[in-house]
Amino acid sequence: MDKKETLRKKIDEFGLEQVAKILHMSIIKLAKYSDYPVDNIEIIYDLLMDFVNNRPGSYFSYEEFSIHYDKYEGLLIWNNGGYVENNGGGVSFEFYATPFYNREPMVPITLSSVWIDNIDSGQSMEISDEIDRHAEEYYDSYGVDYKQLDSVDKLIEWFHNIYLPRTYDRIYGVMSEIIKNNTL
Repeated sequence: MDKKETLRKKIDEFGLEQVAKILHMSIIKLAKYSDYPVDNIEIIYDLLMDFVNNRPGSYFSYEEFSIHYDKYEGLLIWNNGGYVENNGGGVSFEFYATPFYNREPMVPITLSSVWIDNIDSGQSMEISDEIDRHAEEYYDSYGVDYKQLDSVDKLIEWFHNIYLPRTYDRIYGVMSEIIKNNTL
């Protein structure tokens, strides 16, 4: 039995997370090194969250958004507040857009909050209370064929080439609708 087979056997016995902790590796590095099969949504979710969480600074930048993983909630959060603040203020948005949330083969996109930054006076005003009454109107989602994501490399390629641009487009559409419907 070679090293990779031994690792896969230990992973099957103890789980990716436990073996990764013992070896002081990220689970994504362990899965890649061991050629562990990426064959179900739970593994894909865990690998994606590990991938995002182990980035320098624990976040991604995409267009005007910073994207980070909230370990408590198990959510990927898209936030454009830093961009808005650095460009003179205006309306800032935060969305939840977590692939495979609740282990479903989809990406649900949900508005978390909206606020207006006023850089001159250093104040921000939460305006989501008015928008919350119509929150169900500001939801989007799209399906994901997780069976196509059968390796760590394909998963990372999907994240960069499909998830980021498609989710950005969907979020931008929801933002536009919120601005139009609420005269922001």
